[in-house]
Order: sequence, then structure tokens, then C-alpha cells
Amino acid sequence: MGLMMKNGGMVPNATEYASVPRRFGAYLIDHMVTTLLMTPLLVWYAKGLFGERSGVYLLGYATFFFIGIVLLRMGYLILCWHTTRGTVGCRILHIVVHSKEGEPLSICRSFIRFLGLGLSTLLFGLGWLPMLFTRKHQGIHDLIASTVVVMDR
Repeated sequence: MGLMMKNGGMVPNATEYASVPRRFGAYLIDHMVTTLLMTPLLVWYAKGLFGERSGVYLLGYATFFFIGIVLLRMGYLILCWHTTRGTVGCRILHIVVHSKEGEPLSICRSFIRFLGLGLSTLLFGLGWLPMLFTRKHQGIHDLIASTVVVMDR
């Protein structure tokens, strides 16, 4: 807890940062949501992959399939962070994402956070480790984008 200026004096700031298990829970919920959103794309690709034109789907559409999945996840996360300060998982677990200054995320900051999230994932999950050791439970993606995840009280 820090101090903040209020009514002309310094008072304790009651910001409670979201715990690592709560953040991980929101992450899992969001993966379920995006998997549901991807279902039409997954069905289309699987039908083609196991159909008579499987070679075309495997060689010709694999890149587009991967790009589609990334764009869908990116759109979901960026729009949720920007418009509602959190995703479906965040709302279910009563946490919000905002800048260190307490402002809603801009589209640009949301995009930077998404890129940092990708980096955290590409590092075999090592980008999530700082959450265990930082006071504000920030991952690499939070540190890169200057964001925090707090309890929505």
C-alpha cells in the first residue's frame, strides 16, 4: 500500500493487486472463450485437413489458419482491455487491467501488452515468472506496457 493525495492530505492507497492464481484463472477462462470463438475456423480447417484435399489444407492453408487464430485472439484481448478494462475472465474473477497511472488502456498500450504477452509465451512461459517476485504481480507483458492488474472493488 502506498499513499495518495486526497482532500488536501496523504491517505493510504487501498489498491489491491490481483494475485497470481486469480490472474492465471482469468487466463484459462479467456483461453476457453477464444477457443469457442475459433470453433468455426477450427472445424473448417479440420474438415479440410482430414478430407480428400488434405494436402492443400496442410500446405496451402496452414499459414492462414495460424494467422487467423492469432488475429482472433489479438482482437479479443485488445478490444476487451481497451473497452472494458478486462476480458471475460477478468470480469468473472473481479479484476481489471489499467495503466500504472490508473487510466484505461489505449489501443496502442493494449497492442503493446499483447505483443509482450506473446513474448512471455514464446519464452516458454518464463515471462510469467516475474509475477511471483514483483510486489504488483506484474509479468513481462505488464512491465513492457506499464500496466497493472488490480482487484475490482
